[in-house]
Amino acid sequence: MVRLGVQQRYIASLNELCHGKCPLPQSLSRGRGTFPLLPSTSLRAAPAGEGGRGMRGNRYMSNPGLQGEEVVAQWLQQQGARILHRRWRCRWGELDLVVQWGEELVFVEVKTRSAGNWDGNGLLALSSQKQAKLRSAAEFFLGESPQWCEAGCRFDVALVYYQPVGKSVEVAAIAPPVTYENHQFLIIDYLQDAFSG
Repeated sequence: MVRLGVQQRYIASLNELCHGKCPLPQSLSRGRGTFPLLPSTSLRAAPAGEGGRGMRGNRYMSNPGLQGEEVVAQWLQQQGARILHRRWRCRWGELDLVVQWGEELVFVEVKTRSAGNWDGNGLLALSSQKQAKLRSAAEFFLGESPQWCEAGCRFDVALVYYQPVGKSVEVAAIAPPVTYENHQFLIIDYLQDAFSG
């Protein structure tokens, strides 16, 4: 079994990102180990009325980031979350997923990366400037959605790894892999309340 050392990179990247003020997610601090690849599922289009666009046409074929967002959205729904918006845009930027999880409003940033990425599987792309843009976009969202102004809010980060089907590298994953267009997508971590601190 090949380990990519992602857990060690996450810990270092998360500490650097949060200047040592973020508590580590339990999944990282207890060292969950490497899981074998689980049976694959197929990516499906989002049903109408779930706040999403689904997979229409060929736009998902050439954009792994969109595929990663779809995989995370489906996983969140399986966890009991309700997807309110996908790729919500305003002049301050884009919110990948806006989710209702219980009584809480969650803004989910999805980072999809392949092997050999340069930014700690997406964590290093979440600079203080990027976080400020996401916060501004969330404030704008709340300004347009007054029904959510009293709800508790948080920012989560989902890290997705993708590789060609049949590639022999196994990585730690928190959900079964999803196959789409000859690629396998794995959610390798989900960091709740990632911007606190």
